Amino acid sequence: MMEELKKKLQQQVRNTHKSIGELVINRKYIILNLTRMETQFGLSIKCQLSDTGTNVNSEGKSLSSKNEKKISGIFYVYLPKSVSMSEEEIANFNSTEDENMHLVYRGNTPKNKFLIDFI
Repeated sequence: MMEELKKKLQQQVRNTHKSIGELVINRKYIILNLTRMETQFGLSIKCQLSDTGTNVNSEGKSLSSKNEKKISGIFYVYLPKSVSMSEEEIANFNSTEDENMHLVYRGNTPKNKFLIDFI
């Protein structure tokens, strides 16, 4: 019983929520899983990410990132409301074995909207 509780608490500590604005600009993050969730602000897409430690240019080509600190572990972000996916699209994405889609945070627009690329 105590081992199960310890395991559950450790999982919660490792899996944290971040704002997209906390991500490193031009860093490539592996999208591990997507979930449609009802939040207090309406329906949102929750994205489970892992930091690759690799920065990319506008074409998605790798750049050196020696001085950048990597975000450890797995974490979650909520995608902007402008991103919408059906349950079927999410199920199809989650059923693939490949880690072939990445999220790249590109900064903010002048109106403080997040700029995101999927590569």
